[in-house]
Amino acid sequence: MVLLHQKTVKIMETYVQQFENWLTLKNYALKTKKSYLCSLRQFWVYCEEQKENATFSKSNAVEHYLLFRYNSQKVSWQTVNGDYSALRLFYKNVLDRVWDLKKLPRPRKQKSLPKVISPEQVSLLIENGATFKHKVFFTLLYSTGLRLGEALRLRVEDVQVATMQLRVLDGKGNKDRFTLLSAETLDLLRFYIRAYRPEGGLLFNGRTKGNKWSEHGAQHSIVQARRKAKLPEFVTAHTLRHCFATHLLQAGTDLVTIQQLMGHKYLKTTARYIHLDNLHFQRVNNPADRIEAWKKITESVNSSGTTGSNSSTNMPLILPYAVPSMTSVNAEPND
Repeated sequence: MVLLHQKTVKIMETYVQQFENWLTLKNYALKTKKSYLCSLRQFWVYCEEQKENATFSKSNAVEHYLLFRYNSQKVSWQTVNGDYSALRLFYKNVLDRVWDLKKLPRPRKQKSLPKVISPEQVSLLIENGATFKHKVFFTLLYSTGLRLGEALRLRVEDVQVATMQLRVLDGKGNKDRFTLLSAETLDLLRFYIRAYRPEGGLLFNGRTKGNKWSEHGAQHSIVQARRKAKLPEFVTAHTLRHCFATHLLQAGTDLVTIQQLMGHKYLKTTARYIHLDNLHFQRVNNPADRIEAWKKITESVNSSGTTGSNSSTNMPLILPYAVPSMTSVNAEPND
């Protein structure tokens, strides 16, 4: 990595400040601002490193950088997409340059399904929390579907006892919403508050009373419990959010309700969880099962002279393997 000249650093920070001001005026979330500003600084350093590269120029700088990120640094397309968003906003709104979508197309999103664990494994994770505070926090994530940052920002007054709801302020996209608060979770939170007496109005304090528990500390607590419980490496705080949605769907909750509880902007985001519910399509009643045509077809076959030595009783089964019975098709999932 090259050391930037002091004059170059000053110019870069001037543009970074302009970009930060624009993001602030557009009311972007603090986490998004930090990510975009980091992307801009990394891009600037890369451009300085490529000055002696004959194939590099101002006109292809962004393309050069994004390909470098994916091909050489091996980052995911999701990360490249974040860099793309940051640089596009910077070029269009700070540098006031034209952004050619034909030459610089946005990376297509990877359509990967969320990874989830079973209710039994969720219980195992909670039981292996290092402290009572950790166990309460894991339970809260699973029973409400909150994002990690949303849970860490919760205040005592966000627990709406009268309506048995949890108020989520300043969620993703600066949106407020309400989510579920079960009686069991409420009792657990009451017990936790009496035992830990958190200060500063926050439900979960960090090492210092009155200060918010850090995301790093909360994630580390889950890593500890995951390892102790011998659960898959992919299990994180966000996995519990995916489990909340998936297990609600398996229990028969409709997609629109889950969308509202999760705070999703688009229903198609929530619809991904259908693919994780193995019994979802088996519970669908096919409209063809309700028409009389099948009876008439079988009657016509039976009356067309296919009886006797070649009767259907002597014919091999066309579908010899088990087809779910109507009882099993309509059965409720165990979890």
